[in-house]
Amino acid sequence: MEPKQKLPRFLELFRASWGLYRERFLKLLLVGIPPALLFILGGFTANWGAVSAVFTFAGIIVYIMYTPAMIWMLDKNASLGESYGFAARRFFPYLWVSALVNLVVMGGVVMGVIPGIIFGIWFSIVTFTFLLEDRRGMDALMASKAYVRGYFWPVLGRFLLVSLIVGLIAMLISLVLTQLGPVMNQIGTIVLQLVLIPFVMVYMLTLYRALQGVKPDISALVPQEKKGFFIFSAVLGILAPIILIAFLGFGIISALLGSLPAQSIQ
Repeated sequence: MEPKQKLPRFLELFRASWGLYRERFLKLLLVGIPPALLFILGGFTANWGAVSAVFTFAGIIVYIMYTPAMIWMLDKNASLGESYGFAARRFFPYLWVSALVNLVVMGGVVMGVIPGIIFGIWFSIVTFTFLLEDRRGMDALMASKAYVRGYFWPVLGRFLLVSLIVGLIAMLISLVLTQLGPVMNQIGTIVLQLVLIPFVMVYMLTLYRALQGVKPDISALVPQEKKGFFIFSAVLGILAPIILIAFLGFGIISALLGSLPAQSIQ
């Protein structure tokens, strides 16, 4: 049995990500401008009712395409039009995969915090297996899990470190922005997202490519994983909010009934 290959260290991944980020920075910024502009226009036309609603709705649609467009641009060095064209063609499958992975992870959280964390790490690169390997639905999730298998702790550690760094930078800049007034705070927050979100995406792409490097056979195979448990988890993720709302409703009704005088209940 061949010894397991090691993932690049965090600093190696960080340096590689920073290099690609600097190289593609202008393109990354350009990809983020359409949804940001639509949301800004929606805010500026807030008093115009229907006009604001159109801008906001368009912003939501384009924002959904933002991640696929950014990943395609990063991986293929594509133009803005090519990137959003690719994202438009993958719009509904991407919605489905995103909803599926969120429901599965939510179901894991319902089972307990630890299962939720495990599922979150297993499926952390599902966006890349879907977009760059053209895997659909549960197959994209199973491919992500296959890549991470045997590297759970290294992936978790590298993910936590970059989250800590980006989170601290965002927090410090946000503290400064809050002192500049509501308008500048809103604009500054949008600019901050345009700068930080692409770096996280570059880092995750670099991590995905590193996992591909230590497991080159996965991209050419259909992982033979049992999906039943994860389908159950997705169903649990759907039912959890319904059950929670029912419990909250029952609790409110019980509290209201308990506050009534005994004679009024009879």
